[in-house]
Amino acid sequence: MTKINLRYLLPLLGFFAVCCFNLFAHDVAMSIGKTPSQANKYRSINAVPRLIDHSWMTLSTWYQRHSEHLQLARESSPDILFLGDSITESWNWGEGRQEVYQQYFSQYKAANFAIGGDMTQNLLWRLQHGLKGNLSPKVAVIMIGTNNFLHQHQSPEEVAIGVKHVISQVQIMYPDIKVLTLGILPLFQNADNNSRLYVAQTNKLINNFADDMSVTFLDFSSKFLDKNGDIPQALMADFIHPTAQGLHIVAKHVAPAIKVLLGK
Repeated sequence: MTKINLRYLLPLLGFFAVCCFNLFAHDVAMSIGKTPSQANKYRSINAVPRLIDHSWMTLSTWYQRHSEHLQLARESSPDILFLGDSITESWNWGEGRQEVYQQYFSQYKAANFAIGGDMTQNLLWRLQHGLKGNLSPKVAVIMIGTNNFLHQHQSPEEVAIGVKHVISQVQIMYPDIKVLTLGILPLFQNADNNSRLYVAQTNKLINNFADDMSVTFLDFSSKFLDKNGDIPQALMADFIHPTAQGLHIVAKHVAPAIKVLLGK
C-alpha cells in the first residue's frame, strides 16, 4: 500500500476547504441579492438581529419589542408606518414628546415600529422576519443610520447603502407604498465634531435614492443647528435624541409631507 505524505496532503486539503467556503459565501451572497463584494464590504446591508446587550436595553427586551411589533403587524391596519431607531421611537417617550405626536399625527392610523439602538442591518432583519404581517400601509416614514455611526463608525457610503436597502426592502414588502426617507440628524454638540461632515455626506448620498414619486427625501437636519453650527441643548438634551421642542421641528416638516403622500 502506498503511503501518503501528510506534509503534502494537508496544504491541498486546506486549499480545497478555502475554495469550498468561497463558493458557499458566493452562493449565500447571491441568494440574498448582493454581490459577494457588497456582502463582504458593507455590514450595513447584512441583515442581523441585535447581537449585543446594552445597559439601556437587553437582548431579551429587544426581542420582546420585536415580538410586540409582529403582533401589531398581524392585528392592525395602519396607513402609516414609522420605521427607525430611538429617535423615531422617542415619539412614545415622556417630557412632552407624546403631546407633540398627538398634535401632528393623531388624525392618522399609524404604527411605530422603531426600536432604540437599531442600525440599518437590524431594521432589515426585523423587516425580513415578520413585520410585513397583514399590513397594507400607504406611507412609510424611515429615519435610520445614526447608530451605524455611533456603534460601528461606518463610513457615509456604508450607512447610505444600508438606508437604500431598507427602502428597497419596504418596497418589496409593499409594492404600492410611498416612502418618505428622512435625513439623519446631526450628532454631538460642537460644530467641529467630525460627525457633522459624515452625516452631511451621508444625507447627500441618501438624497440620490429619491425619485420624488415612490421615494421622497426630506432633510431638515440644519434646523437643529444654531448660527455657529452647534446643537442647542433645548433641541437635543443629550445631543442625539430630540427633546419635545426638537420633535416639533421634525413634525412640522414630516406632517405636511405625509399629507401630500396620502393625497390629502
